[in-house]
Amino acid sequence: FVKDSFGKNSEKKWKMWKLFFGVQDPRKATPTKKTHPNWKIDPFLAWMQNVFRLAWNFGKFGSCDEQVIGFTGKHEDKQRINYKDEGDGFLVDSVAESGFTYCFFFRNQPAPNHYIRQGYSPTHARVLHLFDLLPSKNHVIGLDNLFMSVKLCTGAYSGKNQVQIHGVVRRTGRGVPPCVLQEFQKNQKEADKVRGTIKAAVFEGDPSCPSIICMSYYDAKDVYFMSTAATEIKWVEKERKVYNKEAQKLVRMKFLRPKIV
Repeated sequence: FVKDSFGKNSEKKWKMWKLFFGVQDPRKATPTKKTHPNWKIDPFLAWMQNVFRLAWNFGKFGSCDEQVIGFTGKHEDKQRINYKDEGDGFLVDSVAESGFTYCFFFRNQPAPNHYIRQGYSPTHARVLHLFDLLPSKNHVIGLDNLFMSVKLCTGAYSGKNQVQIHGVVRRTGRGVPPCVLQEFQKNQKEADKVRGTIKAAVFEGDPSCPSIICMSYYDAKDVYFMSTAATEIKWVEKERKVYNKEAQKLVRMKFLRPKIV
């Protein structure tokens, strides 16, 4: 029957059909979009979550960021995105390593309620839920300034997997102490004078979380970092290629960078 129905390469086509075939029970009530906005594909997404974590041996270091599933059609949950090459689409928070998505959470879904009840924002609640899906404790995850804050640092380390996090943090509203703030210099000469200035502070006294390092570094402007993974603050020597006008070619140049950066 299979051979007669599918013809040439019937075995392969039959396997593909079985993988993607799905049915719905018309007797089941359709859930509300408020709680289940992706209900049509929820079983498929749940299976992806399961397979992704089985397919990848997650290492010590990873990253957490937003991903864009771009498309050109119309949908009520489609986000307007003009700052990424993918264009408009669905937004997904995810944890990844070396380009492989390990776990994810669609932003159009309600954030995990148990973290919302603890006082976390929907963004932080999604991130902490993703950290709970990691395979073991003490992973080090990098994030950008959309996510980083003192509260997230504490929540990540006191959570199920004691995740250590680090990354750039916004200077206001995220727990950066006044003692590390640096004033932005509009005058280029004044900016050159303070370039390379580092200020640092360590948060202490919270038994649920080890010391949190907060550091400011003046480069082209004042930049702020927060970390529960850093063990030291020091300069390290780096090397990069720059174009030499006199030699008319690229040459290697050594320079210093804070180790946290």
